[in-house]
Amino acid sequence: MTTRALAPVLSAALALVLVGACSPDATIDEGDARGPETTAGVRASLAAPDPSAIAEAAAFGTWRPAPIVPTPALATSMEDACRADATVGDLPLRVLDARGLGLATLVFAGDPRVGAVLCRAAADSPGSAVTVDVRAVAGSAGAVPPEDRKLGIHDLEVVDQATNPRVVLVGTIGDGTHSVEVNHDDATWTKARMTNGWYAVWWPLAKEAIGVAASDSKSIVIDSFAP
Repeated sequence: MTTRALAPVLSAALALVLVGACSPDATIDEGDARGPETTAGVRASLAAPDPSAIAEAAAFGTWRPAPIVPTPALATSMEDACRADATVGDLPLRVLDARGLGLATLVFAGDPRVGAVLCRAAADSPGSAVTVDVRAVAGSAGAVPPEDRKLGIHDLEVVDQATNPRVVLVGTIGDGTHSVEVNHDDATWTKARMTNGWYAVWWPLAKEAIGVAASDSKSIVIDSFAP
């Protein structure tokens, strides 16, 4: 067939294509068919989680065997509530341990000859009033700082037996101590918060503790005691 003979055939084919493109049944690409609301929902679900919301959920959730970092607002409100007690005043904050139920353990200490102060803080929810119990840390006045890789003085008490029965433990640590953990009779461990030469930890009274161990950076026990 000659080129001249092909021309009518090609023209007819092109006409059919154009008619099909204009047909109501033709497929039209409208972009994202999910619509703006659905697309926004997908974007929201892929957004990064809110660190403050996660921290608050941990601080007011169930007890955790490892310490959590509370929001700056919660940490400040608890510290301020403790400082409102004249026993604490302007003593430096040494450690703040939070691990659920809106509870926190804080230790304040300055001149070792004077001794340290323990403050147990509690809040019901984010932004709520903070209540505190404040007292001196037993054995801290005039205590000699612990040697390197050793545990120093410690103060253990059972509190809130009618409501939230738990054991609160604070103490001092020497340089070279990488972690302090409590070993329980059910073969589990509770890790203490450690800062500025002090540690603080609490656990439910139902979890019996059989030992408190300090470890080095290789997880080798370097000192321990039976609570």
